[in-house]
Amino acid sequence: MRTAIIFATIMAATTNANAKLTPAERKELTADLKQWQTLFGDSAQRNGFVPEGLSLDTPNDELLVRMKAAKQRVPELAKENPDASFTHLSPLALLTKDEFKHYVMKSFKRGKRALRADKVDWASVGAASASGGVDWTKDSKCVNPVKNQGNCGSCWAFSATGTVESAHCIATGTLLDLSDQQTTSCAKNGNLGCEGGLEDRAITWIHDNGGICLSKDYPYTSGKSGQTGSCKSSCTKQKLAIGATVNIKGEGPLETALKTQPVSVAVEAGNQVSITP
Repeated sequence: MRTAIIFATIMAATTNANAKLTPAERKELTADLKQWQTLFGDSAQRNGFVPEGLSLDTPNDELLVRMKAAKQRVPELAKENPDASFTHLSPLALLTKDEFKHYVMKSFKRGKRALRADKVDWASVGAASASGGVDWTKDSKCVNPVKNQGNCGSCWAFSATGTVESAHCIATGTLLDLSDQQTTSCAKNGNLGCEGGLEDRAITWIHDNGGICLSKDYPYTSGKSGQTGSCKSSCTKQKLAIGATVNIKGEGPLETALKTQPVSVAVEAGNQVSITP
């Protein structure tokens, strides 16, 4: 299991633009905001991480107070998670807790889990064989670079597509860049496109569909449009060496499964912290 440093995206806890800032705070926060704009300003605006009506043209009190609230969360989180490292400088730093929750919860508008899956008693295997660590991004060539879902609640589609890419690569030795857009637009078995879905249902759809197309033939557009888009079938599906989905529960079984291949994991992220590797 990865033990690398983790950077948490800290969200502002308040939007009270009338909060009093000392001259020293104002100077420090203005410098932080300038650095944030250099690093993330363009991408934050492009992906909908800047609240509507909030101007980034000048370092106004609203921006400074949001940055201050985000910064105040860092020592609290460091105390709660001593094995991780946190920073207030991230693309989502200017969002309040409620704004962030509204953004990420778009990916969780779905019903109860009801899925056909292979029944494997991972618990009987235990975690003993999973001692040590594994990092598929370093220990193999079967993981593509991190992708950006943009302004669309399609994290489930990216997770499913990435897991399928790795599983196929492990079986064949060939890493494909598969279409996240096709999964977002076409996996309709209980999924809602940009309004959320389930990664295991998406994997099942890919399996039952006989594969999906490459990204270059069906590029991702929902990140900019914020729309699911209509399903297209004009591209050529890649035949994939994957089986049906397997559901696992518990940390021990998860560690064991990770020794075999990358795993798609759903995380309840409707709070003020988004963790990114």
